Amino acid sequence: MRASTLVEQLATLTTGYTPDPEREQQEPTYYDYPVLKAPIWRWEIVWYFFLGGLAGGCYVIASIAALFGSQEDQAVARTGYYLSLLALLPCPPLLIKDLGRPERFLNMFANVDGSSSLASECSARHTVSRAPRLIPNS
Repeated sequence: MRASTLVEQLATLTTGYTPDPEREQQEPTYYDYPVLKAPIWRWEIVWYFFLGGLAGGCYVIASIAALFGSQEDQAVARTGYYLSLLALLPCPPLLIKDLGRPERFLNMFANVDGSSSLASECSARHTVSRAPRLIPNS
């Protein structure tokens, strides 16, 4: 059984709605504009998301090793923190390159209105980086 048929069956079971892509493509839209715009992601944003996720994962694993690990696990925690930093370093230049102008990058920190996921992410990263460190040095 294909995954798409399983998803369609689950949608029908849970909502009573049966997907019909051909009929839905023919339905009129508001002012004949498509409902969703295609993303215009170039390679910079793809690597930005990948490296940001890698940095976050390394940091979480390092924090778990530091909080709950034994003394031998401190090397794992230290390595995880360093890998997290190394994975995070190329992210701002990649984002600046994608935005085209450095002032757009700085504008993302100043204007956080919740409508832009990248602006919200930049604000969250800035807030987390300014937060006091919770793990004491041992």
